[in-house]
Amino acid sequence: LDRKVPSLNRTGAVVLSYLLDCAGVAPLEEVGRAICNFAESEARTLGWVVGPCLAPGSLEGCDLYWTAELVSLLPPDDIGVSLGETGVLTPFKSASSLIGI
Repeated sequence: LDRKVPSLNRTGAVVLSYLLDCAGVAPLEEVGRAICNFAESEARTLGWVVGPCLAPGSLEGCDLYWTAELVSLLPPDDIGVSLGETGVLTPFKSASSLIGI
């Protein structure tokens, strides 16, 4: 998707490019929801309370700066993810989140 979407844009197939990009985002959102639900369920079994799931760049006050902080806790190279200077993950259909427990 990271190569195909820009390629379609360059050839003028903007609508197809947009739809393909959306098709890539939808599963990412579903996986994110499932992870948050799983964390909530596991925390509940321990009697813990779960706060909101925060994704850097998606909320006011939770800017992309926090992506670097989250990525520093994990080995992203092991799963083929890298962090750009602006805080954007590559491949673009990657996400980071923080779940307060």
